[in-house]
Amino acid sequence: MARELGRQGHRLLLLGRNAERLAALTGELEAEGLGNRSLALDLAESASFEELAQLASEVDVLVHNASYFPPYQRVEKLDPAELARMSAVGLEAALALSRLVLPGMKRRGFGRIVLVGSVAATLGGQGQAAYATIKASLGALARVLATEASGHGVTANLVELGLIETERMEAVVKPELRAALLARIPAGRFGQVEEVAALVAFLASEKAAYLTGATLPLTGGLGLGFGGA
Repeated sequence: MARELGRQGHRLLLLGRNAERLAALTGELEAEGLGNRSLALDLAESASFEELAQLASEVDVLVHNASYFPPYQRVEKLDPAELARMSAVGLEAALALSRLVLPGMKRRGFGRIVLVGSVAATLGGQGQAAYATIKASLGALARVLATEASGHGVTANLVELGLIETERMEAVVKPELRAALLARIPAGRFGQVEEVAALVAFLASEKAAYLTGATLPLTGGLGLGFGGA
């Protein structure tokens, strides 16, 4: 997503907890001629937003792609500490960041807020009570933001992701589950990060000015019925 937005001409401010990986990405982007800066911080910590507040007025496009994914836990075994952290990173940070950037967006008459969710919000799944609930809340937040920002050139949308080939999916989805999961996807494959980036970049563009308050599933059809000859 950072690369795609950089290629569209956006100056980037990258946030992440892993300072080493963040520095490596920053260096790669600079080598490609994509201007950026980065901040290593934890969105679960309230102090992070004090550091971001002075930069927020310059933000035209906010992409909230942060989440915390602990081990699967059934409802009756939910760890309150894990739930609190998941909510802080996955939902409360999205709301706090939106609060910071909206005044500047409204003042300039242009803004894009893109929240990244999960098909778990729609499909649910055993052991995903907290994760699915928080991701579902992002859809409501996108609709509220779209309503409150209407008339100011600001849009807010949710990208609902299915199974995307990432390091996290590789760690969570064991080889023996891959075939079973693929059988549930009408597209017959997992999604690629480049496809996510392309959709996010479109939502961040001027061409998407009339698209707001929407939940866009990038899932390969996961959850749909099956047909065929």
